[in-house]
Amino acid sequence: QRLGPHVDDTLCTLLWATGPGLEVLAPVVDDWTGEDVARVGLPTMGPMPRAPAADDWAVVALPPDCLLLNPGHAWARCAATSAAVPLRAATLHRVVLGGEERLSLPLLV
Repeated sequence: QRLGPHVDDTLCTLLWATGPGLEVLAPVVDDWTGEDVARVGLPTMGPMPRAPAADDWAVVALPPDCLLLNPGHAWARCAATSAAVPLRAATLHRVVLGGEERLSLPLLV
């Protein structure tokens, strides 16, 4: 089971988790555009979005007591934040459920 591929439509998400489960898009062939990422990760009208391949995902290994900052779609759209820390697109990610017990606390800002 998993929470499907998506981008957070927020400025950012702060994430604390006790174990693995988060995966990010890390394609073998880096020809993804920001528009490709947004069309997969956000509800849109129009043609079907591009589908990531099974090997396009990388596991995020969070060290103990780590707080992860995940830039969202609003970050990429905001002139002030994108000028300070430029992004091609928000982070397309998914969460794999199962395996060991995992606690996670996302704070969407």
